[in-house]
Amino acid sequence: MQDIITLMEEAQRRIDEHNPYFTDKVETVLAILRSKGVVSYRRISQNGAWHTQLAATLVLAHEKDTAFALPTRRQQTLHDRGVSTTIVSFLDKAVMAGLIISQSEKYLAVGRLSLGEIIKAYLDHAEAA
Repeated sequence: MQDIITLMEEAQRRIDEHNPYFTDKVETVLAILRSKGVVSYRRISQNGAWHTQLAATLVLAHEKDTAFALPTRRQQTLHDRGVSTTIVSFLDKAVMAGLIISQSEKYLAVGRLSLGEIIKAYLDHAEAA
């Protein structure tokens, strides 16, 4: 299991490499996140980079076949580590939408998190193509 913030940092490096194969998978996951209301399509100019980084993080988790965890829900700690504080709400919405599986009975991004079947199916299909 990996710290999602560390995974996000690695995902950003992968985005910066401009690999078209990785970028295509990120765009697919980003479209899923938008279609399920996890991230808004209305605030792309303001939060688009965070949305892309979240999608890239989920793609990277799939590539590494790893579970991940949000180390804290404390806003100040997340900010101090250089992460948007909206990551908590994005992850909670993804759990509620079934895109991420959580151990929490309250549909919160708490504890061990893993990719849901929808995202896995799309990414498995992208790898097979």
